Amino acid sequence: MPYKDLTNKEYGKLYREENKEYFKNYRLKHKEYFKKKVREFKYKEDGTRTEKYNKSMKITNWKALKMKPLPNENWDDIYEVYSNTLSCMGCGKVFKKERHKCLDHDHTNGYIRGVICHKCNHYTVDVFEHMF
Repeated sequence: MPYKDLTNKEYGKLYREENKEYFKNYRLKHKEYFKKKVREFKYKEDGTRTEKYNKSMKITNWKALKMKPLPNENWDDIYEVYSNTLSCMGCGKVFKKERHKCLDHDHTNGYIRGVICHKCNHYTVDVFEHMF
């Protein structure tokens, strides 16, 4: 058996590579089904974005910025704290809109420190310097 010594990840990659044409044809044949599934994932019936999609996009953007949770945390915990935080952890200012929140992180190691306002994020050298 040629796949005996492969890990699940290696096997999956090899399987997808060997069946690339099949998957391509399958997606083309079921194009409308996949479009519908993507729409259901992204949008509610009223046209607003779903919470699941918003969460997915936030976490993806944070990862792209090389942020990472502390070893004893995970992305779901970070998102819950972010979405439930009502005021800046630096100056105490209440957030009026979601877009006023910033997830602060240490630029040397990437670890997330807290949810702060735009002003604290851009104009204060290190809001959490006294905490660590």
